[in-house]
Amino acid sequence: MTKKLAGSAAGTAAWVTNVGNEHGQVLMSVLTAAEGDGLLPMAAGLMQRYREAQEPPPRVLYVDRECCSLTGQTKVVAMFHEWDRLVVRLDVRRFARGVTTESHHFYGQFMARLSYSIFEWDKDDIARREKANMSKEGERITKLSSREVARHCHRRTRGVPETERLIQELLDAFWDVKDDLGVPLIDHAQMEEIWSTQRRHLHCIQDPQGVELYTKTGEIRRGGIRLPVYRCARGSTSLESFHLHLCRFIPGNSASALHFQVYLLEGLARWNENRARAAVEGAPRTRTHCYNATAQLRPAHPGVRGSHHGRKLHQAHREYTGKDVIGPDGLGGYQHVTALAHTLVELLHQAFVPQHQAWQIVELWLKLTDRDKAAVSFPPCHQDRLVKGRFKTSRSAHTPGVDSVQRAFLGKGAGAAQTPKASRLVEAMFVELCQVHYEGRTIAGVRVNRWGVIMREYNTIRDIVVSCQTLMANTSINLFLVNQRTLMQW
Repeated sequence: MTKKLAGSAAGTAAWVTNVGNEHGQVLMSVLTAAEGDGLLPMAAGLMQRYREAQEPPPRVLYVDRECCSLTGQTKVVAMFHEWDRLVVRLDVRRFARGVTTESHHFYGQFMARLSYSIFEWDKDDIARREKANMSKEGERITKLSSREVARHCHRRTRGVPETERLIQELLDAFWDVKDDLGVPLIDHAQMEEIWSTQRRHLHCIQDPQGVELYTKTGEIRRGGIRLPVYRCARGSTSLESFHLHLCRFIPGNSASALHFQVYLLEGLARWNENRARAAVEGAPRTRTHCYNATAQLRPAHPGVRGSHHGRKLHQAHREYTGKDVIGPDGLGGYQHVTALAHTLVELLHQAFVPQHQAWQIVELWLKLTDRDKAAVSFPPCHQDRLVKGRFKTSRSAHTPGVDSVQRAFLGKGAGAAQTPKASRLVEAMFVELCQVHYEGRTIAGVRVNRWGVIMREYNTIRDIVVSCQTLMANTSINLFLVNQRTLMQW
C-alpha cells in the first residue's frame, strides 16, 4: 500500500499501523517510516479522543510483539500511560511459521490441535447448540460445523500449565510426521526457536480476568431453542481482515499525498460505518461490503431518492398513492415499473408461475406506459469498422441485408450481454436484487460473490418467465441477457 505514494511523498512511508476496537472499527491508521517508529503521537491522540469523549479507557490491548518485559514497563504500556488498568496481551499467530508449508496434508490437523491446546469451548453453550441441532425424533440433523460453533458458543483459554503440556504433546506427536512424498510438516530448527520463545509468553495469550470478550449481536431460533449470536473481540483477527481491503482503498498504482489521504479516509469511513451497523443488536445489515475504490457501490439513502454508482435513482413506493413517480431517466410511470419488477423478483420463491399470478403480472404489464411496453432498444456494443481514430476504415463497406439476417438468426432478446439500464424494468429488478443481497453467500459449499448471487437469481427469474406460456403470449416482457461484467459496469 505504501508503494502507491507518488510525487514528493514517494518513499516516505514503509509501514502501516492500525488500531481497532472490539467492534472491528479502525480507530487510527498511521503511516510510518519503519515498524513501531513514531507511534507516540498516535497513542497521545487516542488517549485524548477517549478523554474528550468521556469514554472509559480500554481494559485489554492485543499486540503482535512487545507484550511483556523482564525489567519495568513495556513500550506499549509506556505509550498509553494514562490507561493505568490496561492489560497487554499477545495475539496467537506464531506457531504457523514453524511449518514447512500451509499446503501440507497434515497442516489442518496440526492447526486444529493447536487451537484445542490453547482454547476450550464452554460446555453449556455446546450442549445448547447440540440440543438445537436435534430433530423432533431425537436424531441429529447435521454435524456441527466449526463456523456454527464459533458463532453461537464462547471459548476461553485453558491456563498456562495445561496449555504448555498440550502444546508439548502436540509437537511430540507431529514432530516427524511426513506426507506421502516424504515432505515433513514441521521445520525442526524454526519450530524449536519459536517454541523456546513462545513458552515464555504463554501467560501473555491467556484471557484477562474480569474482561468480557464476547458481545451478543443477535439471536436465531433453531429447533425451538433461541441461540445467541456472538462476536469475539479476542486478538486482532478483525484487523487482519481489514488489511485485505486496505490496499484497495487507493485505486490504481500511484497517488499523490493529498489524494492518498482522501481515499484512505473515505475507505475508513465506509469500513467503520459497516462495522457499526453489524455491532448493533437487531440492526439491519448494510447492503454493501465493497471497499474497492474503483468499483464501489454506494447504498441508496432510505426514501424516494438515492445514489447508485453516482446516478440518481427514484425509489417508487410499493403502494401506488395516485401520484406519478418520475424514474431515473426523468420519465413518469415509474411506480408501475417497480411494482412489476417487485412481482417478478418474488418469483424466486417458487418453481413456476401459477395461472392466477400470471394474469396478475399481465395486469401489471398493461399498466405500463407505451414506452416501457415497447421493444427494448439496445445501445451499440460492437463496431464492424472503426469510423474515427488512427486505425479507422477509409472506405465504407456495407452489405445490404446482413443486419436483418443477423437479427433473424439471433432472435428477439438474444445476442451479446447488455447493460441493465437498457430497460427500466430490468434495471428496477437489479436495484431490488442489489438491496436484498448485500454480500456473497456459500452455495453447495462454494463461496459465490455478491454479483454472482445476483446474476444467479436474475437468470432464475428469466427462466421462470420464459417458461410461462401465459406471460409469453400476453406480454412482451424482455429479460435480456446480462452478465457480471455489464452488471458491474452499470
